Amino acid sequence: MEKEIGELHLKDSGKTCELRAKIEEIQQTSGPTLFTLFDGTGSLVVKAFAGPGVRAFPELKEGSFARMHIMLHVYEGALEGELQKASLLPPKEATALLQQIQYSLAKKASPPTTKLLIHSPLLEQLKPRMVAFATAVRQAVMEARPIIMRHNADTDGYTAALALEQAIVPLIISHHDDEKAQWHYYRRSPSKAPSYEYGDALKDLATTLQDMARFGMKEPLIILADFGGTRDDLLSLKKVRAYGAKVLIVDHHEPGDVEKYADVFVNPHAVGGDSNNCTGMLATEIAHFINPKCQLFLFAAVAAHGDKVSGPEVDQYVAKAGELGFSEEFLKNLAECIDFDAHYLRFIESRGLVNDLLLSEPERQKQLVEMLITEITERRAAVLGAAKHYVEKVPMRNFIFGIVPIANVTIKSEYPAPGKAIGLLFDHLKEKQPVILFGYGPDFITIRSSYSGFDVNVFAKELEKAFPHALVCGGGHQVAGSVHFIEAALTEILAFSRKYIERLN
Repeated sequence: MEKEIGELHLKDSGKTCELRAKIEEIQQTSGPTLFTLFDGTGSLVVKAFAGPGVRAFPELKEGSFARMHIMLHVYEGALEGELQKASLLPPKEATALLQQIQYSLAKKASPPTTKLLIHSPLLEQLKPRMVAFATAVRQAVMEARPIIMRHNADTDGYTAALALEQAIVPLIISHHDDEKAQWHYYRRSPSKAPSYEYGDALKDLATTLQDMARFGMKEPLIILADFGGTRDDLLSLKKVRAYGAKVLIVDHHEPGDVEKYADVFVNPHAVGGDSNNCTGMLATEIAHFINPKCQLFLFAAVAAHGDKVSGPEVDQYVAKAGELGFSEEFLKNLAECIDFDAHYLRFIESRGLVNDLLLSEPERQKQLVEMLITEITERRAAVLGAAKHYVEKVPMRNFIFGIVPIANVTIKSEYPAPGKAIGLLFDHLKEKQPVILFGYGPDFITIRSSYSGFDVNVFAKELEKAFPHALVCGGGHQVAGSVHFIEAALTEILAFSRKYIERLN
């Protein structure tokens, strides 16, 4: 009797069925030949043995359509099949099956819900992009396409990636009916860099190409969260797309000319918004579209505290988290703890550690936060004291210009890092009057500003123009970001920076 793959269950073990399906992947092992079948309703791996390392059913090719008789059985908790007989479908029947698969795939990939978790006119404008993002993810899962998640290694980046992960992983497990499938079809990598670095892009491609050659895997879907939206990412995006990867970007930084290199680009700036709808908030909504069981108000509220954003959307997420029992103080402390662990985890995936902070039972979550926050507070106070001692404060008419050798008042590789230390000093200085704060190292300046007449991105462009020999790059939000350059240019760039700030006075 003909069946659809989506109708099969573990209880069908021992039964024989007939399937019409597309052969997605073929892997020849030292024993049997493995065929991955897809019919629009699901995927199934079937084995055929013609001899040790001998290719079974050589007439079946990847991409062909066939009618198959299969004996079902369970192996290591997953449903598999033994291919007993197969025949290629005639062209007309193959075309009809392809159309059926495409229709079924499109229907199943459509998000079950497109209702936002909060009320927001801005997010309503952004919703078509978020729906397209969710659709692309759901389709990748159904096509058994590997998903690579790259995200910034700070609180906003982690909450964004983990919100999406909570939606994606259960779908992968359900689709393959195999708990282990998540380790084959999903991988997450944090990044300390503020962009999708070319080296990381090459690592993703190298791993993917190896998996395609060894296991017949498809080209990946690459998700970039909390970075990937600026000009610094262009070469990486061009490279991965040249090898057939699909790219989804969710970000809230001031975008560069990258949208045309992304299959879906979700950024509030694209619809006239600003950076106050941070990436963790956007990803929380997308996760809900991907998997309606995900209503992760805590993630969105923690992201907002971690990125220090404000606005009507933030207020609603924080209020929703409050209804779940999370106070503002706890949200703030939790954001600090995630940032602390992220600092030391660096590029390690850590699917268990940071998840514990966000997903543990309330009592364990409270214990983890209390254990860390005392140490974090002491370290922050010590570094702030050093930064206050060494900062040079230049009074201007409408603001204070602060400049501090931040790389020299923090301990290398220890928490807090220079960027966090600048944030601490900035919060201290801005209490009295507007401030523009520059923290520099041998090849960078990290910037924070509460003065409305200053824009980090405009400053970065002026530096590029003035020092074409210094290999200047960078930017960020209007009031927070960084620029990088070669070490030889530090002295002249600092001199230029002082004169630039004086002209704003």
